[in-house]
Amino acid sequence: MAIKLKIYEIKISLNYIKPLIWRRFQVRDDVKLTRLHSILQVMMGWENYHLYVFDFGDFHYTDPDSIERDEWDLGYLDGSNVKLRDVLLPSVGSKCQYRYDFGDNWEHTIVLEKILDPVPGESYPICIGGARACPPEDCGGTSSYAELLRVLADPEDEEYEDMKEWIGPHFDSEKFTPESANTRLLRRVVMKVANDANNG
Repeated sequence: MAIKLKIYEIKISLNYIKPLIWRRFQVRDDVKLTRLHSILQVMMGWENYHLYVFDFGDFHYTDPDSIERDEWDLGYLDGSNVKLRDVLLPSVGSKCQYRYDFGDNWEHTIVLEKILDPVPGESYPICIGGARACPPEDCGGTSSYAELLRVLADPEDEEYEDMKEWIGPHFDSEKFTPESANTRLLRRVVMKVANDANNG
């Protein structure tokens, strides 16, 4: 018997930064974890330069290439054939962790907020909310990012010009819209259309 397709409405938040950087999105429950990683990279605003892992309790999933390069034998599992619904309990409030860039160590919390029926003809994933830009790649982690924002807020700071040149003219820590995230998703992530609510 085919498993009935569901849509997970999820909130992802970047830990240890205030005000909160977060996104809310809807995604098929049969999305593979490696594809989910690509979706999160686009929605958050990361550039997929670094390694990642999903933490579901004692089980840790990443992509096959990362497993082959695992010199420390961390016990990571292949997420390329693992569906989200098989590891994130289909219960509102279920959580997991998503870590990106083990140097800067960006830790995210993923929370399942709703379980919905797919809308026939709708494309998924789709971002429906969020706030604030994610930090720039390779800025050094949460404490370094806080220092970066402090310097950028003070044109009199001796490091202001160097930081402004490094980060570029278009960075705005407060800027985020779901529309911009969805535009990036359309360009960079293959959208799947749920035409039949009974398709698994």
